[in-house]
Amino acid sequence: MIDQRKFKRTNIEVLANLAPKVYFPGDPSPYQVLNLSFAGLFIKGPTNYKRGEFLDIELEIPAIGRIPMSIEVVWIDSYERKGIGVEIHEIPEEYKKIWAYFVKACHALLEAKEEYQKIQGKSE
Repeated sequence: MIDQRKFKRTNIEVLANLAPKVYFPGDPSPYQVLNLSFAGLFIKGPTNYKRGEFLDIELEIPAIGRIPMSIEVVWIDSYERKGIGVEIHEIPEEYKKIWAYFVKACHALLEAKEEYQKIQGKSE
């Protein structure tokens, strides 16, 4: 399968303490984000939505707060990872820079972790 993403995706599972949580309208339960990019998310848990459905959510970034965004469900995994892949359509202008900084920080931290693991592997 060809990866047609415009933006690099970060597997946020390996940075679990930094993983944002998603809140859906009318549902007080937080849902875990497994990976993210500037333009999309994979959200573990809800599979009751339909492909093409638009939703307004809040994404809670640890130590920062909640960012409202409009998303579109672009795929549903009901079997393996059990969740939905979404494309981010709209982030209010005043939050866009915060989201961009957070995504860049996640990429940088994952690269730092990978580099650290290489060093640790050499010393064993």
